[in-house]
Amino acid sequence: MSAWPELGYDAVERFVRQVRARHPETRPMYRYELRLFQRFVAERSNAVTEETVIAWIQERSKKLRPITVADRVRKVSRFLDFLVQRGALAANPFTTLRERYGLRRIAPVIRAATQGDPYKALETQRAPVPWASTLGPLMRDHVKLMRSVGFRYTTQENGYLAFDRFLQRRPDLAGQLLRAMIQAWAAETPALEHAWQCSLVGRRLSRAWHRLDPTVEVLKHDRHLCAQLEQQRRRPHIYAQAEVCRALSAARELSTPRSPLLPSTAHMMFVLAYCSGLRIGEIVRLTLHDVHLHEGVLEIRNTKFTSHGVYPWIPVSSPHSENISRPDVELAVRRPILRRSSGTKRGAANIAGARHTRFWLACSVAPGSSRCAGVRALASMTCAMHSSAIGCSAGTARGSIHRLVCPTSRLTWGIRTSTRRSST
Repeated sequence: MSAWPELGYDAVERFVRQVRARHPETRPMYRYELRLFQRFVAERSNAVTEETVIAWIQERSKKLRPITVADRVRKVSRFLDFLVQRGALAANPFTTLRERYGLRRIAPVIRAATQGDPYKALETQRAPVPWASTLGPLMRDHVKLMRSVGFRYTTQENGYLAFDRFLQRRPDLAGQLLRAMIQAWAAETPALEHAWQCSLVGRRLSRAWHRLDPTVEVLKHDRHLCAQLEQQRRRPHIYAQAEVCRALSAARELSTPRSPLLPSTAHMMFVLAYCSGLRIGEIVRLTLHDVHLHEGVLEIRNTKFTSHGVYPWIPVSSPHSENISRPDVELAVRRPILRRSSGTKRGAANIAGARHTRFWLACSVAPGSSRCAGVRALASMTCAMHSSAIGCSAGTARGSIHRLVCPTSRLTWGIRTSTRRSST
């Protein structure tokens, strides 16, 4: 290692100046955290080693939340990459740990550093070597062959890699028939979707193997499993009135001291998505110019299937409704209703915030559910128009919905397509 950390903070200042910050507090936060890290390294061993960064993560974990620690570690890792590029360090310890244990992200390193034995925890998270199972060479050669004839074969390769990782976890299956391996893989996760994907991988692999060895059995699709899967995919989740009211209440109770308007914004987005079936992208692109109170319609731009559409709605009489037509307000009709951060493109910050709010509300609607399940469940709720099965009347969650907008009819795809009309 080199002589860093130096006596002053010249390297920190050079790095902070080249940081592309969109918020005025970003550079001060970088400067504060990097100076703390430099003082910690100077007091401990005066060298940036793996033991030093692990001890620093443990020290910061005692004072900060895990999500904040992850943010600070990423800032320090970027700074160490900067020093490596300038020749001040031989290697970034975080990058060295990730490469050694085959990790693509830095989050597993952070979680392992907070354990009693960090290196043992990293060993348990070591990524398996690709194509190291008994059937790995066969699957690898088949992927190369298909790509050589012009196929991308990305999805199929991911399936083969998942099967390869399973075979590495189960060395006892070596030497058994392919059918037995696929059945054991499908039994690992009791889900129809997983069983169907295992069936697809098994059929493709058996056909490729049969071309090399005619004695290998070609596996067939389980049509009964396919029918069950299709029936499950078409089955929507019908939310009860209590669940909808709970989600609306959760939006109102968001704790955001730095963003006092976020609870009202999240509530409005949820109500628009639930009552009118608008997608997240359509909601964040709404402006005051798109709201026609006198005509009773909501103008939707850049939709998924058409470039322009009009959707009827029932405006609620409010003492602020007539203010939209005032001359001083007309200057802002082109601005988004949901505030867009400066420097973002196409409302990226708003969409990211909408995803975060959607996950937070999903946890409040279905407490105890997993992250993916919660987001997927609430996504089906916000896209209720496209499930063609969720019906709600004007009385659904009337305590919260009537303050903003009321549904005009049942939320089904057929009615939505019939009420929307293309502009001329």
